[in-house]
Amino acid sequence: MNSTNATNPAVEAEAVFELETVVYFHEMWITGLVSVSQLALFVIILYRSEAKTWKTIMTPLNMLLIIMIVSNCLNLTCYYFSGQVQDYVPLSIVNIIMTTSFLIAVFIYNYYRVFPIINTYFPRTLPVLKLIIFVLIPSLEITQNLLNILSFIVSDYFTVLLPIVNVLFILVAALAFLFEVFVAVCYIVHQFAEPAKSPLGGAFQIIAKFGIGSSILTFLWQASSIISLNGEWSLTVWLSLQSFYILAPLVFTSLQLWMKWEILKARVERQKSGISAKLPEPSNTTTAANGPATTKKISPVDE
Repeated sequence: MNSTNATNPAVEAEAVFELETVVYFHEMWITGLVSVSQLALFVIILYRSEAKTWKTIMTPLNMLLIIMIVSNCLNLTCYYFSGQVQDYVPLSIVNIIMTTSFLIAVFIYNYYRVFPIINTYFPRTLPVLKLIIFVLIPSLEITQNLLNILSFIVSDYFTVLLPIVNVLFILVAALAFLFEVFVAVCYIVHQFAEPAKSPLGGAFQIIAKFGIGSSILTFLWQASSIISLNGEWSLTVWLSLQSFYILAPLVFTSLQLWMKWEILKARVERQKSGISAKLPEPSNTTTAANGPATTKKISPVDE
């Protein structure tokens, strides 16, 4: 999706452009149709979950999910049409803004999803994770794309700025790798913990299953971009890597909607069985050195 991935020394520029036009056209339509379907499913889930007020509908996780779906769709649409018009700069700038919005939203979303588990098992890592998610990744990504925009506006600086942009891109991907590996470990630890000893609610069993898959997908998504940038590949292999990088976000958002659907089903089943429809509120139980156990509340799971 990032326009800096559009050039590779292993392929002829003209052949790449011709094939990219065809590939991106189909991927644009796939992304558009699936995105509309995702938004429709999102509305259905909200309706069935009885989220009636603005506060219960526009939760932070819901807003981040909407941002991801919309920005991913607009990103690919702008990227395709920027190659079909003479004045490509405005669409390219919108493409870069949407790319930045999607990537930052993904990592903030993943952080909030896994936060109760990290706060339970690895609370001392939270300051470092906050620095990575809320400072380093956004600042590096925004800097990278501001330079990218500058290279479009002042084309004379393109060859100078491109290496810097690529280095920043790799730094963001490296931080993303570290974060996603740690997130996957947290989910795995939670899955192997004895349910009776886990202070978290039942919803986190579902979240952990989908979280592991989401972390692996995010890891591979970032890896595909770095691999395509570094190495001499055949045209088929390179376009395959690019296609994976483009369509992986669509799979990611689909996984999040699937997870929300499964949480909703769990609530309905609990309600039918006569158990409270509200999933247990997660908590973090700690024991003082010379005193009784105390319970610290964690924000309830955002379904």
